[in-house]
Amino acid sequence: MPREVVAGPDRDQGGEAAARATPAQAVRRITQRAPVLPGPRGEPCWPAGLVGSMTHCTGYRAAVLGRAADVRGIGIDAELHVPMSWRTVERIALPAERRRIRSASAVLPQVHWGKLLFSAKESVYKTWFPLTGRPLRFADVDVAFRVARGCRDTGSFRARFVPSGRVFDGAGSPWLGPGIAGAPAEFAGRWLIRDGLLRTAIVLPQPAHEPGAFTNTQPDGPTDGPCST
Repeated sequence: MPREVVAGPDRDQGGEAAARATPAQAVRRITQRAPVLPGPRGEPCWPAGLVGSMTHCTGYRAAVLGRAADVRGIGIDAELHVPMSWRTVERIALPAERRRIRSASAVLPQVHWGKLLFSAKESVYKTWFPLTGRPLRFADVDVAFRVARGCRDTGSFRARFVPSGRVFDGAGSPWLGPGIAGAPAEFAGRWLIRDGLLRTAIVLPQPAHEPGAFTNTQPDGPTDGPCST
C-alpha cells in the first residue's frame, strides 16, 4: 500500500514547479533521493522501486508514493469543486455516463458530477499510462460512481475500459495489450469532496497483495459502505 502521502495548501502558488516539489519531498522521505524529473509526456519519472502519482490545482498540491513491490499503479487527481458546462460534459462523457450524471444530479445536486467524472478519468489515466505507455481518450473509459452510505461527499467509483481499435490491439491482455497480461480490465477508486476541492484516487496492488483474482474492483450498486473519513 502507499507508503507516503504529502499534501497541503499551495501557498506560494508556484504552479507546476511547486507541484513537483511535493513528490520530491515524498521521495526524499522514503529513499533520501530527489529530484523527480518529467518524462516525454510530462509524466513524473519516479526513482527505481517506487510507484507514484501527483496532482495540483489552485491552492492545493499532493503526491502519493508506494513501493513497486507492493503497488503496481497509483493515480490521484484534485480539482476545484465547481460546475462544468454541459457542453464540456458531453465531450468527456459516454452516453451511459451522461445518463448516470443526470440521475445522480437529481438525487445529490450539490455534487458537481461532471467535474467529478473528469477527475476520476484523470486518475485512471495517471494509473494507466505508466503501465502501458499508451494514450487514453475520455471515450475509452466508462466510470460509474457510488456514494458511501450515510454520506453526501465521499464514495467509490469503478472505471471499465471500453474497446477501441486505436488503443487496444488485441495482443496479450485483451484490454491492456502486450506485456500487461493479468492486469484488470477495470480499475476501482475512491472520491472525496471537502473544503471546495474534489479528490479522486486509485491504488492498484501487486497480485501478491490481492487475494483471489487480480482485481481491485467493487460490486455494482448505488451506495457504498458506511460513511467514513
